[in-house]
Amino acid sequence: MFEGDFELWGEKPFPAEWRADFSLVGLGLPEAGDNANPWNVCYFVDAANHYFTVYLVDGRPSHVTVDG
Repeated sequence: MFEGDFELWGEKPFPAEWRADFSLVGLGLPEAGDNANPWNVCYFVDAANHYFTVYLVDGRPSHVTVDG
């Protein structure tokens, strides 16, 4: 989900070892712990100097936002 945005904002290819550039900064848990409910995961991406958040619906990635 992050590859295109990473390459656009980071101005370099998506790394094979992506964890080197991504730092987990937030986790929005689904209501009642049910993966069918919406939730999200946020990373600060050093190469892009932005926050990347992936939103999940029914336990599957829905979309990404880039902030910062």
